[in-house]
Amino acid sequence: MYVWADFERLSFEPRAGVTTTISGNLSLLGRLNDLRLRGDVEIDRLRYERKVSLADLIPRRRSSRLKVPAIESSEVIDISVKVHAKDDIFVKNNVIDAELKADLTETGNTNRVGLLGTISPLRAEARYAGNLYTLSRGTIDFTEEYEVFSRFYIQA
Repeated sequence: MYVWADFERLSFEPRAGVTTTISGNLSLLGRLNDLRLRGDVEIDRLRYERKVSLADLIPRRRSSRLKVPAIESSEVIDISVKVHAKDDIFVKNNVIDAELKADLTETGNTNRVGLLGTISPLRAEARYAGNLYTLSRGTIDFTEEYEVFSRFYIQA
């Protein structure tokens, strides 16, 4: 089986306060009991304007799960999708005002999604306890093939 999709400037709102436009290609290949999702996605523009609490920003060590209702839970799809953004990822809310770039790979499978790579701020400011912090340098690294877990290295 081989199914593919090419898309250019596809815009959608995955949740309230988050809008995105992406371009790229995805392919689903293999036998029904051994499917693999592969692809390359460029984030043309992403805006995250949802209010956050600091508790939401603290990473927790737990698995994220993606449910695919059309597939039996015993049949998983392996994932390897590269996600890039040179810039144009904007976060602006009650805590953060930032522009970011990203070089990531979504990994794992439909039972245990992971994320590898780095998000780097191009510029960023954060408000906390009445103070405004300006980012000097930093990265957010994702290091787990079967989990979405991040490590923050921030100097402000």
